[in-house]
Amino acid sequence: MTVCAQPCCNTCALLQRNYTTVSKLLHERLQLLEEASQQLVAERSHVAECQSQLEVTITRAEKAEQQLQHGVHLPDQLQQLQQQVDQLRGAREEEYQQRVALQEQLGRLKQELYAAANNKKELADQLQEQCSLNHTANSTITKLRQQLDEQSMEGRAATSQLHALRDVLARSSAQQQDMGKKLSALKARAKAAEEEAEASQARCKQLQQELTNAKGGQANNALRLLDLQTSQQLLDEKLTRTSSALAQEQAARAEADKQVLALRTDLVNMLHRAEAAEAAATAAAVSASQAEHRASEARAAQLAAEEAHKTADAATKLITQRLTEAQQQAAEERAIAEATQHELQQQLADKDTALQQQRQHEQSWRFRQLEASTRALATLEHLQGRVDDLDAAATSYATAVQQQHDSQHSELEGQMSRLTAWEATAEELSGMGSRINTALVHMAQQWVAKQQKLRSSDKGMQMLQTQVAQLEQQLSMAVVMERKLQSELADVQAAREKDQAEAAHEVQQSAAAVAAAEAAASAAQSAAAQQQAEFAQLETRVAAAESESTSLRLQLAAKAGEVASMSGNVKSASRKLQRLAAAASDMMGMLERMGGLQPHDVAALLAQLVMVMGGSRPSTACTPSRPGTPAAGTATGSSTASSDASSGVQLVADSSGSKQLLDNMGCLQQQMQVLVAATQQLAQGSEYHKLLESWKEVSSVADKLLHVEESLASNYTCLVCMKVFDHPVSAVPCGHNYCRGCYVGTLGSKCRECPGTQAGSCIPAPALEQLCAKFEYRLLTLQGLQGLVQRQTHGVHATTERVKA
Repeated sequence: MTVCAQPCCNTCALLQRNYTTVSKLLHERLQLLEEASQQLVAERSHVAECQSQLEVTITRAEKAEQQLQHGVHLPDQLQQLQQQVDQLRGAREEEYQQRVALQEQLGRLKQELYAAANNKKELADQLQEQCSLNHTANSTITKLRQQLDEQSMEGRAATSQLHALRDVLARSSAQQQDMGKKLSALKARAKAAEEEAEASQARCKQLQQELTNAKGGQANNALRLLDLQTSQQLLDEKLTRTSSALAQEQAARAEADKQVLALRTDLVNMLHRAEAAEAAATAAAVSASQAEHRASEARAAQLAAEEAHKTADAATKLITQRLTEAQQQAAEERAIAEATQHELQQQLADKDTALQQQRQHEQSWRFRQLEASTRALATLEHLQGRVDDLDAAATSYATAVQQQHDSQHSELEGQMSRLTAWEATAEELSGMGSRINTALVHMAQQWVAKQQKLRSSDKGMQMLQTQVAQLEQQLSMAVVMERKLQSELADVQAAREKDQAEAAHEVQQSAAAVAAAEAAASAAQSAAAQQQAEFAQLETRVAAAESESTSLRLQLAAKAGEVASMSGNVKSASRKLQRLAAAASDMMGMLERMGGLQPHDVAALLAQLVMVMGGSRPSTACTPSRPGTPAAGTATGSSTASSDASSGVQLVADSSGSKQLLDNMGCLQQQMQVLVAATQQLAQGSEYHKLLESWKEVSSVADKLLHVEESLASNYTCLVCMKVFDHPVSAVPCGHNYCRGCYVGTLGSKCRECPGTQAGSCIPAPALEQLCAKFEYRLLTLQGLQGLVQRQTHGVHATTERVKA
């Protein structure tokens, strides 16, 4: 666009005309002020004449007073003279005040004249500056034209660059397709990884089956416990046998005691007889020798009885020692069993933590894979957004260039309108100045006429004061108008400076837009390179994830074997602990019941202790007979005693076996309760629940995104086939969009939404085709993501349910 520079010259001419008119007005005002000063001089002369007349009258009055003082009586003349003197004095005072006011007004008028002269000089300087500014504005306008031409050339270059960028975008779209293929390959790998995860889940199921087998092993353990109970019954039978042998030995000891008692009675009888034979020693020498022989036999029997007591005491001491040793061994075995149980619990806790860490690692690996896939999708969307941003930037740049041209044209038109407004204001000011001049001339004429009329009277000074005040007001109005003109000139200068700054800013913006377009092109290239590098990193991460999955599988297999071995160790340790606890409880009960048992019960308990300790049978020894018992026992007595002992031992054995069974059942119930509580705590406190919630949140977000994309499907569907546009075209001239096949084949090159139209042509719509491709890609990716998330949520839900079961 070309704009003439004549308006600036016209404004300069108008400003010069305004300057000449203002200078004429100021010259006329100066002439009027000179005339007013001449009139003031004439008034001063008149005032001087009045003063001389007053002096004459004063002298006459003084003479009259002197005459009065000399005795001349002129009452009427004196009164008249006094009145004249008073009037003259008042007039003199009024004239003096008016004189002072006129002097002040003259000083003010002089100051205003000096200020007007200074303002005239300032206006001349401002006019010169305005002329120079106009010349600079003309030069800047020519420069701006050149810059606009350069910008148009740059716009053409930018359009060529945009074409090049479109080619680059086409290439990037091809690269995106390749990347989509790579993403499909990555998805296949992800599916393979999911299958591997499912295989790992199947292994977890196998482990759970092994746990169920372990529970079956617990049932086998129960069967083994029944076997142990049967073995304990056999042991009880053996104990009954040993108890019967012990009963026989006790019967032998009782017989020995009876014999010892009989010997003691014989010794007593022998002593009595010896006393009786002492009186007749000489008469019964043979009886004395026999008595001595019997005494020696009695002494031997006493010695044998003492030795039997000693052996019984030693046997009791050995029994107590063995009991204490058995208690110590039981305590040590308890401590060892507790230590082994604590170690096994620690090992199980470590294995549980290791398994949890493995699961967390697997979960983190899966999350990383998902994050990598989401990042890849985000990068693709980001690149697509950048491509869209580049298109938008190109269109915005073209629109910005057009807007700059339009804004510059509008600014030039605004300047023209401002100049016309300034011309109108200058004409108005010139009209106002002419009106002011005519009013001043008219007022001066009136003032001269009034001055001529009022010279004969004393009230002329007051009228002069009012006229001078009016003149001062008119001068103040003229000063205000001059100030307005100065402010308007300052506004014009500020507007010119603002226009210059805006033009420079627009030039800078255009340069920045070109630089931004270049930077965007370079950024697109760098983004494509970064995308390729990110795909390479994703491939390396997938390979590393596969290697990690294989290593994790091996570790899971190894740890499963370790868990199986640990479970066997735990079972054996639990069995040992159960046996030790049962033996210790039996021993403690036996020791508590030792005080109130009979000898055959004590023998049965000793046999049980021997069986528990794994020692040999107790040795049989003769015990002394109690006093008051028969000396010898028959076979019937021994058989009844053995039967009673066997029945007592059988009862004790039955009671102890039932208690042991009850204790074992209680221990098993406690262990089952502990296992159930532990599994419930694991199910409640595990991270499967949190993982399930997170997967549910991800699935909800994926569903929302898919719903949004599906709601946008109406913008990309053809109204004929109700499918996504396939090679979309836009009908001419209405612009409605259809598929190429639908428009040409089914519709016969006629628009369905515009009835009554004839067959027309169509134009391809590449932008709509790109949008449709992007829509299909987003829809497919979101559907795949939704299916993956649903599978993961179902798997995590199944694992949580299994853990809870």
